[in-house]
Amino acid sequence: YGFQLPVPGSVTLPDGRRISASWVDGEPGRPIPRDARMVELALPGAVERLSVRWPRPRDRFQPLGAPGSRALRRFLSDAGVPRAERRLVPLVFHGTELVWVAGLRPAHPYRVQHAQPRRLRLELHGTASRSPEARLRSSATETGRSTQSELPFDLGAP
Repeated sequence: YGFQLPVPGSVTLPDGRRISASWVDGEPGRPIPRDARMVELALPGAVERLSVRWPRPRDRFQPLGAPGSRALRRFLSDAGVPRAERRLVPLVFHGTELVWVAGLRPAHPYRVQHAQPRRLRLELHGTASRSPEARLRSSATETGRSTQSELPFDLGAP
């Protein structure tokens, strides 16, 4: 089921980006981060591990502030992610529940209230400069030159 993300800990994705997870104390009055690359979530119970994978058909997501869930492909389209890059957006799961579309938006059911005593902080580090396929191809050479390709879209941008 994709990549395992220990809590606390981090996982490096094939495209070079890294997702880290850590626990932070929610001091009363401390602002909740509003950066798409760093989110804090309220997860029930003791979480030791999350999973990270790429989008699949029929994935659903309830974005922060939305009244209900919607097709992930629709959310990605509305967020301006080009069709060719949508399959490269990392998704973070707690069990079978999608909790964060990394670099875009957390899931509404896991939003933090200001008085939340303990929060799970997730951060997306780096940018996707190459697709996983291009990264694998770059290790081979064709007529003495690399076949690396750059993505025209920064998947970390909101």
